[in-house]
Amino acid sequence: MTYLQLRHISKSFPGTQALRQVSLEAYPGEVHVLLGQNGAGKSTLLSILSGGCIPEHGSMEIGGRPVAFGSPQETRKAGVAVVHQEMQLCESLTVAENIALGSEETSFGLLNSNKNNENILRAAQQINLTMPLETSVASLSLAQKQLVEIAKALYQKASVLLLDEPTAALSDVEVQSLFKVIRQVCTQGVCVIYISHRLDEVMFIGHRFTVLRNGEHIATHRKEEVTRAQLICEMIGLETNEDIPKQNKSLGKVRLHVSGLTLKDRITPTTLDIREGEILGLGGLMGSGQTQVLRLIFGADRATSGNITVNGTLLTEHNPHHAIASGMGFLTDDRKELGLLLNQTIDPNITLASLSQYIREGLLEKKREHRAVQHFLNLLHIKTSDPHAEVNTLSGGNQQKVIFARMLSSQCTVFLMDEPTRGIDIKGRHEIYRLMGEIAAQGASILFASSDIQELIALSDRIGIMHQGHLCAILEAQEATAQKVTEIALNGY
Repeated sequence: MTYLQLRHISKSFPGTQALRQVSLEAYPGEVHVLLGQNGAGKSTLLSILSGGCIPEHGSMEIGGRPVAFGSPQETRKAGVAVVHQEMQLCESLTVAENIALGSEETSFGLLNSNKNNENILRAAQQINLTMPLETSVASLSLAQKQLVEIAKALYQKASVLLLDEPTAALSDVEVQSLFKVIRQVCTQGVCVIYISHRLDEVMFIGHRFTVLRNGEHIATHRKEEVTRAQLICEMIGLETNEDIPKQNKSLGKVRLHVSGLTLKDRITPTTLDIREGEILGLGGLMGSGQTQVLRLIFGADRATSGNITVNGTLLTEHNPHHAIASGMGFLTDDRKELGLLLNQTIDPNITLASLSQYIREGLLEKKREHRAVQHFLNLLHIKTSDPHAEVNTLSGGNQQKVIFARMLSSQCTVFLMDEPTRGIDIKGRHEIYRLMGEIAAQGASILFASSDIQELIALSDRIGIMHQGHLCAILEAQEATAQKVTEIALNGY
């Protein structure tokens, strides 16, 4: 019998259709796994289920009763509880106080201590919570905090439990302990919705699997009816790369050498080389460390250890200023917040990293600067009705090309790019692909991170794959398939 039912859920955000007519059914006592790549719509669906956002279309029923989408408080009253990847506990309170927090039993407006304690004990016993209830939450491990979150849900008499990447930071032993608790919860008739990228684990704990891709429902399977390989194929789709051009080029000597680059507790020692004319892509799940590696190489964050050599010169002092002087340029994944001066005109946005070229006797030669900017507008086909327009009036693709122009203006030989086509329409993406190919064909080296597997495979000469802060594989282009890249990104091998 269906317990949780979503019908035709649609949700959009500016420039993005996050969910499109998605329906889902879940049963009491089952673990229903939501699968999909980054951007597939899993987090949006979870937010809708937990009352975090309201869809434009669709309906929800729990236990056969319609539930209005609204606030988290309303969905909690309907029996929905969520355990987020980031714990939502009060560190200064005890285990017992956290379990009851926000749902304390009262009589005539006063706390009913006996009833409250009775319900806390019941919730703890339901999952065999062995830690003393008077323990401070601040002293608990992450795994123990997750158990407190689950006990809190049971205290609230939740009938639907949402688990968002519950094993992301747990050891193998802790994962097995959590799975025992999840099974125990299921025996009590709770419907568990489980989000994870870890296929090994979900094939073990899940009863049914729903795959989302690009905001759409692709398929739902019972465990015994589907294989791991089939799930991966459904997650990545069958798109081809034939329309992404790849330049013919020859690779030269090593231009960027990174040795043992480390960030304590986040990035394990990372070593890689990039040659003249080479495009090296970095893939992996969101938060696996791709962005962090680029920032460490550029000096935007300080590495714990490691060496960086650019064009044969070891960088003895490393920060963005010295990185630019050595020939590096950085295109951030957040161009609006970190990459551009949105309220400034195009000129300073392009010459920002090379301003000294246009200064004579302490004065900026505006005409000379503008001639250089006009050269890049023509070279990169940056479309604007007014060359003196503010950058915030340009399209996303043209804004991205302004950052390309900035790197070219500073005579970069090593281009670091984080999600270079994020938020850009298909025509703009192909313009960026063309630029990347042309830059590499002229002898520059490109290291770029992308969450789009098809983009990685189509553009890269080699693909490095990150997993939980570790560069666990570098594949040659000819051996990289979407399935292989996904497997390594999910499991680290």
